[in-house]
Amino acid sequence: MAPSISVIVPIYNTESYLERCLSSIVEQSLKDIDIWCIDDCSSDGSADIVRRMQRADSRINLLQHKTNRGLGAALNTGINASSAQFVASVDSDDFIDKDMLEHMLRVASTDDFDMIEAGFHCVDGNGNILSTYRPESREIDVKNQMKGLFQIGKHSVWAKLWRRSLFADTGIEFPEKTYFEDMATTPRLIAGAKRIRILSDVYYNYTVGRGDSIMSRVSAKHILDYMYCFDILRTFFFRDRNMFQCVDSYNKFVADNINYFKEIVEEAGLSRGEKEKYDRLLSMVEDASHETAIEDAGAQRDAPSAQGRSSGQNSSAPFSSFVKKIGSGKLCAWKTRASKRFKPDRHC
Repeated sequence: MAPSISVIVPIYNTESYLERCLSSIVEQSLKDIDIWCIDDCSSDGSADIVRRMQRADSRINLLQHKTNRGLGAALNTGINASSAQFVASVDSDDFIDKDMLEHMLRVASTDDFDMIEAGFHCVDGNGNILSTYRPESREIDVKNQMKGLFQIGKHSVWAKLWRRSLFADTGIEFPEKTYFEDMATTPRLIAGAKRIRILSDVYYNYTVGRGDSIMSRVSAKHILDYMYCFDILRTFFFRDRNMFQCVDSYNKFVADNINYFKEIVEEAGLSRGEKEKYDRLLSMVEDASHETAIEDAGAQRDAPSAQGRSSGQNSSAPFSSFVKKIGSGKLCAWKTRASKRFKPDRHC
């Protein structure tokens, strides 16, 4: 018999935090769960920690990738292996409060919600609370909120409970070897949901300040992956949704993300010249994304639905719309720099 919730734990070189993470899941007040640990080719002792804890708790499962494929692929592997009606994910350097899963499941089951989102603490490596995000409690009928779809909830995959059918029935997966994989995926899942519940409770503890995080290093690959993720969303909504309803929401989403990343660039250990180059390219990405979204929405609004879907499929190649708008010459050097060996961390 399938458990009520499958918890997905993507793992890459987090042996210093992993036992704390798994203990917080094993000790949940809800016992009817299973735990899928996906080791993405860790070079430390992470897999050994899972095996040791697995001997004490049969609910823990370990799957190991043969090659490093990134956080998105680890999430896909865990979701595909799971069989529960609901899934949750916990990053392997984070931890959750004891009653998180029980409370979320009770809310989801009682009122037939497709996604439950809660607040979270940002904590340091020792678990000390640095800041807290506590959302306003509310219920959302997604069909009535399409104009603001990209502002529904946070776009992280964690601190949430998902109905597994949102993945299984749609074929939606996280992009592999890509930064910002949750940014490219969560809006698509929300668009397929009927009802969503946002809780003001805080259950999730998100560890910040790790030296290998996106906050500590910036590369050309980050910029290209932004383009890729924006294009995934643009193509999806043009093909299958009434994008003209949510184009303003999408453009605000792009602008907010670009501004956030500009702040990261400004704080990164780069020369002033490098920061200015990133800033200019980010601005070009934002302009190109806005223009293509508006053009797509206009074409979709004015054309028959079948024609709109066909046009969307023809423009589905990653980066294609951005290259046309920005110009391939301006991206050549950035593509070359981004082609260096993929360096995984918790965000990619």
